[in-house]
This record gives sequence, C-alpha cells and structure tokens, in this order.
Amino acid sequence: MLPRPAKKKHGKKARAEEDASNGPAAENTEEPSSPPEFVLPEKLVQAYEALEKALEEVEKENYEASLKWAAAAVKNFNSSPSVNLTDFEHSRFGDREKPESARARALLLDATYKALSGAAEEAKAQLLAVGETMFAAPSVRVNALIKAACLFMTLEQDLSGCLYTFQQALTLCPDCPDVYLHRGQINLLADHIEDAQNDLNEAVKLKPDFSVAQAQRLYTLYRRALSENKTSLAEQRVAEFKELTEKYPECIETNSLYAQVLTERGEFEASDALFAKAIELSPTSGMPYAHRGLLQLRWKQDQAAAMKWFQKGIEVDPMCELALELLGQLAMERGEFEEALTYFNRGIEQAKTFADLTHLISLREGVKAQIHACKVYNIPVAEMFASLQQEFQQKMAAAAVAGGF
Repeated sequence: MLPRPAKKKHGKKARAEEDASNGPAAENTEEPSSPPEFVLPEKLVQAYEALEKALEEVEKENYEASLKWAAAAVKNFNSSPSVNLTDFEHSRFGDREKPESARARALLLDATYKALSGAAEEAKAQLLAVGETMFAAPSVRVNALIKAACLFMTLEQDLSGCLYTFQQALTLCPDCPDVYLHRGQINLLADHIEDAQNDLNEAVKLKPDFSVAQAQRLYTLYRRALSENKTSLAEQRVAEFKELTEKYPECIETNSLYAQVLTERGEFEASDALFAKAIELSPTSGMPYAHRGLLQLRWKQDQAAAMKWFQKGIEVDPMCELALELLGQLAMERGEFEEALTYFNRGIEQAKTFADLTHLISLREGVKAQIHACKVYNIPVAEMFASLQQEFQQKMAAAAVAGGF
C-alpha cells in the first residue's frame, strides 16, 4: 500500500514552517549606493585652485606670483554662489577646509600683500574682517588680528586701538606666543618697558625655543639696564646676546638686534660682521644692505661704501623704501638734484604708510625748492648744500642707531 502524501498545511504557521525548512533567505549582497558627487560652482573651484597656487608660491618665496594668485582667490571666493555644506562634503573638495574658512585664509594672504604694497588702510579693514569671521580657523583669525593691531600703530599711532586688537587675539587664543611677542614690541616702541618685558617673558615661557622672542626680550632688558644706569647689568646683557647669537646663528632677528646693540656701543667692526651675516641669511631683502651702508657712514663716514650697499639693496630688492630714501639723501648732499628726485619718487611709490609717504614727499619737495632757489638766486650748488652736510650726517647717524630689520 502506497503511503499517502502528506497533507498540505495552510496559514501563517505553515508558511513559517516552510521558510524554516528551506533555510535562511538569501542575503542582499548589494551595498547601498553612495550619493553622486556634487559639482561645485566653477568660481568656487577656481577660488580653491588659486588659493592653493598662492600658498605654493609662498613656499617657493615667489611672492609676486603669490600676490596675484591671492587676489584671484579672493575675487573668485567673493563672486562664487554659496554652497550647502552637506553638498560641499560630497564634492571633490569635500576633504578640504570649508569655503568660509578658505575664503578667510585667502583674505589674510591678500591683506598681507596689500599692507606690504602700501594699501595699509584697506589691508587693516580686511584683516579686522577676517578676525571676526566665526568659521575661520582660529590660527587665521589670530594672525589677522596681530597684523591689524600693528597697523593701528603704523598708520595712526593709535596705541589704544592696537592694544584692544591684541586683546581680541588673546581672547581667541590665550596661549599664543606670537601675540605676546608683537604686543611686547609695540610696548617697547611706546617706551612701556615693564609691560614689554612682561609680554616678552610670557612669549618665552609659552615657547622656550622662540628665538625671536628671546632676542627681543634680551634687547628690552638691555635697554632697561641702560635707562636705569646699571652699567654692569648692561654688560651682562651684551654677553648674553653674544651667547644667543651662538645658540641661534640662523636667526636674523637675533643677529640684527645684537648688531644694533654693538653699533650703539661703538663696536663697529663686530657690528659689521653681524650685518654681513644678516645679508647671508636674507640675501634678497634690501634692509640688511641698507643698514650695513648706514653703519659705514657712522663708522668711517665713507659715503662711497655706503652708496655701494644702498645700491646693492635696491638691486636685490627694488621695493626697499629705506635704501631708496638713503640713496636720495646721499644724492642731495652731493648736489645731484635730479638723481635725488628719482630716488625719492621711487621711494614714494613704495611707501607703505601715510607717515612714510609724507616724509618722502617732504624730502622731494625740499629738493625741488632748493633747485628753484639755485636757479632764481644764482646760488652755486656746492654752497647751497654745504650748509646741509652736518645735518645730513646727523640724520644718518640717528638712523643707524634707530635701525633694525
């Protein structure tokens, strides 16, 4: 007798039993599809690419090219439509800093170049705006505020505005040694020696290997010892400066400040060696050449040697305002009016602050007035400028003492 076929079951229980007997259902092996890549506006892409190139040129020390790329980056960031951050993260730039932060970085670089190129008022406004950008990187905001604070002094001698802006930077980053360094330098210029010393002590405390802060701190201590007529302490500071230059032989600030100290003490040969070292460390900056030339005037009253260094300064750095001014003043003393006018006009083109511009224009107009007087009153050139020689040499000596890099 054949077995009877099993009776087919129906209902939920039957279906459950059937599923169990057939084993687990086949798993879905397909991965969930990722969202499509978001296409950024072309202007925003160009802004990021320009910023990247600007920063690359900084690394290469090709600042003219960097300046142009920075300006292009700012222009493209400003003209690009806004983008949702979620969409941005799904773009090919999604792993980079967000657009608002990148824009602030571009503005900082662009403003830095503007300040160096003479557009200091515009630069200050731009830097203050970066400092207030909430979504910018804190380091970018602090850097912008430090530079803006310094411009308050450079442009307007506005110490209160300067110190307030430094305090804004410290609110963002209380442990930033750069803020204390620059505020200390400003306090030193304002003859607030104790405040300067406190700031520079804090900078060194926060960053013990901060060679620039150490040099500025030591210079402040040296100036304080002199002001208090503590000769033995001043001598000790000079010895400490020598040790510091040996510890940080590649630090331009250390070499330049020590050279300034030695110049003030009349140790011209040793000072000259340090200026030579500074030129070696920074061969494309006109400033060390200009200061070495000033030293020749104070040390040996050697105008020919001074002119050689001034001319070398504008050869390597055609925008060096100090070297152009000094060449103009040397030409004035020799009675070479047209040459003096040429140098002063070039200096005016490079003036970075209103005070510098006013000073250079006054020099130029003074030369024009002397030319006019010689022509109208038939005064010999040699006689006209003989009376100015002593004043000129005094100015050169004062500039050598007050100099720095």
